[in-house]
Amino acid sequence: MMCRAVLHMLILLTSHCQSSVENDAGVTASCSQDQRAFRGSCFEFVGQQLPFHRAQDWCEKSGGHLAYIPDIETQNFLERHMDSEKDLWLGLTPTCSLKWSVNAEAPSFSWLDGSPLTFSKWVRSPQPGTTCGHILRRSGFRWEATEDCNQNMHFICQFEPGRRIVCLGHNTTLQCGSGQALMIDGALFGRGNIHYCRPRFSTPTFTEHRCSWVDVAASIKDQCQERQFCRISEVMSSFDDLCPDLKSYLTVDYHCRDVITLSLPVVAAVYEDIKIKWHVLSPRGNCKLKTGDGHIYHLHNQLKSSLVHKYTHPSAFVVELECTDSEIHIMAQEIITVEEPVAEIGAIRCFVGNLSFHETDCRALYGGAFQIQIKVKAGSNVAYRIQNNDKLLADLHVVQGNVPQNITLSPEAVKQLGPGCHKLKLFASNLVTFPDVSTNLQVCVLEKLDGLQATLLKEAKDCFGSTCITVGVSLNRGEPALLFFSLTGKNGTFSETKEMKRRREVFQFGCPLEGNVQMKIKACNAFSCLEEEMFGSCDKNLIVNSLFEHSLRLTKNMIKKPARVVRSPAEISADPSNSVNRPDATITLSVEEKGDIKHAEEYRWSCRDNCKCEAESTTLEQIIQGNCLPDPFHFDSYSFEYRRNNDNWKGTSTCITLKPTSDESNQVSTSCIENCDPIDTSMDTKVKMECSSCSDIVWYIEEITGHEPEGVSIISVAFF
Repeated sequence: MMCRAVLHMLILLTSHCQSSVENDAGVTASCSQDQRAFRGSCFEFVGQQLPFHRAQDWCEKSGGHLAYIPDIETQNFLERHMDSEKDLWLGLTPTCSLKWSVNAEAPSFSWLDGSPLTFSKWVRSPQPGTTCGHILRRSGFRWEATEDCNQNMHFICQFEPGRRIVCLGHNTTLQCGSGQALMIDGALFGRGNIHYCRPRFSTPTFTEHRCSWVDVAASIKDQCQERQFCRISEVMSSFDDLCPDLKSYLTVDYHCRDVITLSLPVVAAVYEDIKIKWHVLSPRGNCKLKTGDGHIYHLHNQLKSSLVHKYTHPSAFVVELECTDSEIHIMAQEIITVEEPVAEIGAIRCFVGNLSFHETDCRALYGGAFQIQIKVKAGSNVAYRIQNNDKLLADLHVVQGNVPQNITLSPEAVKQLGPGCHKLKLFASNLVTFPDVSTNLQVCVLEKLDGLQATLLKEAKDCFGSTCITVGVSLNRGEPALLFFSLTGKNGTFSETKEMKRRREVFQFGCPLEGNVQMKIKACNAFSCLEEEMFGSCDKNLIVNSLFEHSLRLTKNMIKKPARVVRSPAEISADPSNSVNRPDATITLSVEEKGDIKHAEEYRWSCRDNCKCEAESTTLEQIIQGNCLPDPFHFDSYSFEYRRNNDNWKGTSTCITLKPTSDESNQVSTSCIENCDPIDTSMDTKVKMECSSCSDIVWYIEEITGHEPEGVSIISVAFF
């Protein structure tokens, strides 16, 4: 919490404070936001491109000069902020004096103020005729001297707090910070350097006796001393120009002294008693305190005192202490951020794309972005964060808390949670709320459904007078899901809904239908649905899926009391499969010789439920020819048994079926065209099937007995 509070405070302060960074030497330099501080100087990397002398003029208008690099530390500092793809002017020029000659050979270079190079990083030594220097792009930030000073390049300006170079014609103002006054340490007017404040089209030749320095500190003090700011260019206009050819310039050394101090909290709560303190160093005329919310307090010579003030609404307020008389105007400013404490956080809704969920049923899609809509009852400058245990998933900072806000969890954050339901913690805080307010939110991360499979378990029992259906359902992923079972039979339809919480579950429900039944299963979660259709299975491990309508035979012969199944080491494999799609196909059933089967002395195969062919094999293999296959959509159950030393027979069973292949290119339809509804049992009924490309068609007519009306038949058709 402490770290977040400090971070929050830093954000607030940054918005209205000047930059004071990278001060490796420990000397504070107050720089503007587009400057970088180093060793008491401010450096600005200017985005414009200008010739050398115009670049120096640009720096001088702001009170500085082209940058100097006196040592490796300064070079390294600048390199961290430079673009290696840019050339940049530096304050490098040939060494000269006031008797400088343009005809000098093999120049040595110095800085614009005449100071020698105590460090250098030349690509190569300056050549005769070169007159200015720069950092060469793509050279590892090495220096280069050039004779073409009219090239347009980027450049670096250097500003030295406490010293200003003021050129004639420049509108320059000396200014101190909040509650400070100017103290003039010295001032010289004239020219001691041919490079500063140089007229654009001048020739750098003059004699020493025509230019000199004059001490003008007294004149500058008369106009600027103990003022917060001073228009220095207006003072210069009264001086005689001592260098009519190159023009004179002013060098001012000064510092700023605190004369008014203002003290108050950086952050406070609405309606909190806030103590504002002030201290005026000496009488400064009339002083008044403005709190920023419309209140003004007249202090009447109270040089040191305090008062208590309350703010009634949240905002950032500028508190000003202003002292004026006929000549002096000094003002101190501080900013206070007033916040409303946070109260009662709560989630409203959750969103995944266009889907919306109530906060009591929040769901997220695994691998996708997820939003939670949050709101607090009260609070300003609210910092929201969402955590799972101690792990931060998302955060957001808003000015007004009582407005619903959507916080987004990235796809990566949702993946970190993983599938399943998770208890998230929602927090809201600001600098005047202790402790943080919080609430819990359960979010269930779901995958899209995949791998739906279903098995009809043949065992059944009487469920209060109706058939019990037992179905095994499995998913590869996507649980929990809602299952919709839909059964259609001759005597009506039946549906059932079940909740599937695990990847594999068995469901049992009563079904009032009899005879041939079509069953469909639809599985859905919040983000996807899958459908499966199935038909007959007399082995609970056999799953048969189809791409078109199937018939499921349910008769009273199938209604048996469920039995406990003892697994046998015998496992029957079918080649090519338990289900084939051609009536001339062959299925080979076999059992691997392992476990107890290795020591068995007798084997036998059998087929129940009126199979077309008897199973007569006494080996580990049973071959079923095409003529022995069951009719389409029907099943034959083959059993394998073994024993040793006249023990009881042990074994297992499997089912085979003939499942014609669905061909979506075939346009198949069936219809009754004569003696249809109602049916006259004394007349023949004519049924028609139309098929666009069926080469082999087989009709099946099955008489239905038991609960069906006498004489009713089920007609099936298969095409190959």
